[in-house]
Amino acid sequence: MARVVFSACLPGEYEYEGECCPQCPSGNVVKNHCTDAVSTVCIPCVDNTYMDHPNGETKCLRCKICDKGAGLVTKKACTYTSNTVCDCERGSFCRSVSGKECDMCERHKTCPPGEMVKRYDVQVESLFNREQVPTTPSAKLFMQGKDNKEKQSIQETRPFQPNSDLENHNS
Repeated sequence: MARVVFSACLPGEYEYEGECCPQCPSGNVVKNHCTDAVSTVCIPCVDNTYMDHPNGETKCLRCKICDKGAGLVTKKACTYTSNTVCDCERGSFCRSVSGKECDMCERHKTCPPGEMVKRYDVQVESLFNREQVPTTPSAKLFMQGKDNKEKQSIQETRPFQPNSDLENHNS
């Protein structure tokens, strides 16, 4: 028959060999468990390790490394109390998710000449292209950009709006 163990320790404590010991704070782990005579002795996590919650653990967790080969970059560096947060490189989107984290990014496609962005969804999918550039004031302004960067900023500032652009064009 399986033995079931119930912990009678209070919040902020952990059970060790029948004793309720005080937990170590975030950023620390147990060096020595408590005894009848001595309280828990905690030590801080060291480089490239962390512990993000109060605990009774004896080893810190290893910090995640953002895989550049998978298109990931560091968004927030690891600290003693929090893990590394990775993100996709600029101009990329998350292609594959593992748990709650992205583990593979893919570059957005670029539109060929004469086409423009139809929809841009950073988290889910790449760029979808519109096959023809409408001949409206905002589309003409978009096409007058001297280089790709300028065209992109003009487009992001004022995207194509069929109703208002057609009204403005006919005025």
